[in-house]
Amino acid sequence: MSHANNAKQRFEEIAKTNKENIRRILSNEENQSNSDSFDDGNLIEEILNKTKSSFNTGSSDDLGRTYQYLVDSLSTGANICLICIDVIQKKDAIWNCSCCYSPFHIVCIQQWIKDGIYQSSATNNNEINTWHCPKCRTEFDPKDTPKRYLCYCHKEIDPQFDPWLIPHSCGQTCGKRLIPECGHICLLLCHPGPCPPCPKQVNVRCYCNQSNPTARRCGFKGWSCGKSCSKLLSCQQHRCEQVCHTGPCLPCQKTSIRPCQCGKTKAVRNCNELNFQCDQPCNQLLNCQIHHCKRICHKGECGSCPRQGLRTCPCGKTKYENLPCSEDVPTCGDTCDRKLDCGLHRCLHRCHTGDCESCRQVTLKRCRCGLKEKSIPCCQEYLCETKCTRMRSCGKHPCKRKVWIKK
Repeated sequence: MSHANNAKQRFEEIAKTNKENIRRILSNEENQSNSDSFDDGNLIEEILNKTKSSFNTGSSDDLGRTYQYLVDSLSTGANICLICIDVIQKKDAIWNCSCCYSPFHIVCIQQWIKDGIYQSSATNNNEINTWHCPKCRTEFDPKDTPKRYLCYCHKEIDPQFDPWLIPHSCGQTCGKRLIPECGHICLLLCHPGPCPPCPKQVNVRCYCNQSNPTARRCGFKGWSCGKSCSKLLSCQQHRCEQVCHTGPCLPCQKTSIRPCQCGKTKAVRNCNELNFQCDQPCNQLLNCQIHHCKRICHKGECGSCPRQGLRTCPCGKTKYENLPCSEDVPTCGDTCDRKLDCGLHRCLHRCHTGDCESCRQVTLKRCRCGLKEKSIPCCQEYLCETKCTRMRSCGKHPCKRKVWIKK
């Protein structure tokens, strides 16, 4: 019984000590106007350990640059609002840039955005303008203007200050998707700065897949075995000679005798020139077994015979669906009526093969100098006989050249 009483008494003493520590910290927070740091180094370390408790690592180095953001958030004067140039207190409502992670007073950034958009609208004819982070100049849409004070992980609105947590943190697990994308989420408690590399252990092979799987941290799972890559290159003849590497292999730099796309010609070419094309027609027999492919050297199927399927007479008025490709499409006997090269008149001959003749309709045309008009065939150009009356450079003799003659 006495043992139970002693344990209870000791528990009450510890609880009383903790309450006094909390009361002391809160009192310092209210009384210090120019200080925003924790005086107790052990308490800072305890908060940091609590924040990374679920991170599955005992080293602060594994947190990368995130650790420095955590320390700065607990240090005196480490976080300065670059708009008002004032220290950000632990209880101040803030906004964090999603790119550079710099904190700003939320009232400061809201006024910054308002002033910036107003000035841009005045110079850009009231167009919708974007705004930029004061530090990194990242561009944001007006709809991204912060309206409420959020914790770092955006789970809680107006997070209350807790002396046992990182300032402006909600104390919940961050839960953001880690970058680079690995399928895992951030296990730190709600924190400033970028999420650290993924701490989970995975068994992965090297880049070239020649080595046995090795246990590595997921955030740094890519590794090189130091051997030659030896992957077959796109030329299908040579292998990559680079040391085990990430990403696709470089194009083959060797030369070899390669066939063209149609297979008729072979030449010494760079192996990375996979689309070597000669200047000869393909000439392969088409599916009709009568005509040959007229396309210049190409790869793949030649396609159907262009004379199969729906065809029309030369003028396009009569359609023929089942006409054998070995037969030419007959003329329909109707007026051709295709537009001539002049772009003004149409062909008056009966439906015919080949190109239409030049337009011979008589029309009123003006000469080049614009002084005279004459009715002539549309396909001809009217050139008058007017002579130039301007003086030559000597200032004594007239030009007397015909106006239509090109200089």
